[in-house]
Order: sequence, then C-alpha cells, then structure tokens
Amino acid sequence: YDRENRGSTYCGDYLALPHWCSDCVTKPSIAIAKMKYRVPWDENGNLVKLVIMLTIPKASKMEEESEALKMVASSLGDRKFIKQLLDADTKEALIELINNCLNDNMRS
Repeated sequence: YDRENRGSTYCGDYLALPHWCSDCVTKPSIAIAKMKYRVPWDENGNLVKLVIMLTIPKASKMEEESEALKMVASSLGDRKFIKQLLDADTKEALIELINNCLNDNMRS
C-alpha cells in the first residue's frame, strides 16, 4: 500500500506492475497473479485483472537475471503481449508466454 502512495503501479489495460528494488532482495524474481474478475487497484478507480510483481536486487550481482526481468517489464508496453497474458487460461500458458518473451528478448 505504501508503494501505491508514491505513485500507482497501474499500467493500463487491466495490468499492474508493482516492483521492488532493494538490498534485501537476494535474487531477481517475478510473480504473476491473474484474477478471475477485475479488482479495484488504486485511488483512481483503475481496475486490474493481471498483476506482475518484480523484485530486483539493488546492488545487482546477477546482472543477467535483472536484465531479463527488465525485458519482461518493457514488453508490457506491447498491447498484443498484454492481451495474450490476459487470455492465457492456465498457469502453464502464462509461464510459456513469459519464457518466450525472455527468449525472444535475449536473442535480440
């Protein structure tokens, strides 16, 4: 909640991207929550159905992994990719989309 007071992590298209960069984080990670129904996200009344949470070490010793997470975050500007994530009906489908995104970006 404190993070949302500094600025909403709502990104549009029913997507929120909360993220945390801290010395307390030892390994970059991503977690995905896909809701069955749209839920209120912030004080502006924005509705969210997909939440992609990123944690990144502040002093990134794992530069490659941190870059991978940043690549996923940058792909969230692509409405087609967001639609695919929203349309995915299993956790395996979500994981495959994220992995494909990482693989495509690493080849570029």
